[in-house]
Amino acid sequence: MRARTPVVGALLLVLVAGGALLWRPWADDAPADESEASGPPVSLGLEVSARVESIQRARSVDELVEAAGDTAEAAAWARRTWSAMQALDVREVALRYVRGADGELGEDGTLAAAVDVAWTPGPRSGLPSRETWSTQVALTIRPVGDDVAVEGATQDRGPLPLWLAGDLQVDRSGGVTTIAVDGGAPGLDVRRWARTAAREVRGLAGARQQLVVVVPPDAATAAALVGQEADAIAQVAGVTTTLDASEEAGGPTAVVVNPDAFAPMDDRAAQVVMTHEAVHVVTGAATSVAEPWVVEGFADWVALRDDTAPLAVSAGQALTAVRADGAPSALPSTEDFSSASHGLGATYELAWLVFRVLDERHDDAAIERFYRACLGGAGVDAALRSELGTTTERLTRDWRAFLTKAAGTR
Repeated sequence: MRARTPVVGALLLVLVAGGALLWRPWADDAPADESEASGPPVSLGLEVSARVESIQRARSVDELVEAAGDTAEAAAWARRTWSAMQALDVREVALRYVRGADGELGEDGTLAAAVDVAWTPGPRSGLPSRETWSTQVALTIRPVGDDVAVEGATQDRGPLPLWLAGDLQVDRSGGVTTIAVDGGAPGLDVRRWARTAAREVRGLAGARQQLVVVVPPDAATAAALVGQEADAIAQVAGVTTTLDASEEAGGPTAVVVNPDAFAPMDDRAAQVVMTHEAVHVVTGAATSVAEPWVVEGFADWVALRDDTAPLAVSAGQALTAVRADGAPSALPSTEDFSSASHGLGATYELAWLVFRVLDERHDDAAIERFYRACLGGAGVDAALRSELGTTTERLTRDWRAFLTKAAGTR
């Protein structure tokens, strides 16, 4: 699955390494919501803003510990964050205090402050070395005398930056960068699946980016990393997305594994899912505007090209639906691919079966050209005509006939 989550940002006032202030546009030019940014007359906004600036200026673990504030929890958070930044090869961080840090303290004696965060991955991260879009995190703030300490960070708006998610263990081998968060999912053989996937997608024309796979310890962390609620990814084993929710080509794209959904899978199914997601990464599909059935169906077509399982296994949900209700009258729609949609598994299988039909009539190179044309902005019918010499109407008719025959219905 690829995630497409629009992020609306504002102009950020950031402090760069040299200490000079500058305006930097992360997204559009919309003004900040003054009602959200305003606090009551008495607040800790000035103290938090000063801490945020100190954190941004830190250039060593000792400086970050000092910048975080004078509590044991703040020191532990700073050391963990510095370690994660080094593991991921984070080269630059830009922070801006937005709002919060006022009102009543929680039961644990802390309150939250919203901060915009942007960062630049280094070359060892496996991600493009360009500044990310800004996302918003909630810093955990503890008053300490007439000052404050920063003791943690959680998702607020948009994806949680990877280096703020917890301890990171980074493996760079087999043509894949695998990043485990807080130990990852030890029961899943993600590195092996990812290395196999990297080999299987290496031959795709125009592959753009190295495969990066993020392995969180649970679904809640996975959801935070992709900027979604946990319920939104409950059915999804892996999400290919830009880690900053950007929609521009060349963004920091990775596969984020949902370990709760991966765990029940057998080895074959897990490999198919990983290869499917790898196709999204290396072809730049995460930021594409192509029809979902093209993007998802092509990824499954690549992942299942050498699969020997019968259709009853690889397309069992789709064929069951066809037996119950007959073949769909149209190719899968964008709405059919909603993560909350009933029968999502059958929708993916139906999209793959479109490419099975194409595969019976065209060679791999022609199918790849069709896919690339769609990724490049061509409409489905135009791409079918130019690359495969057919039409949407004819393809739909052939696909419906294939489904009817495969399901044994009339």
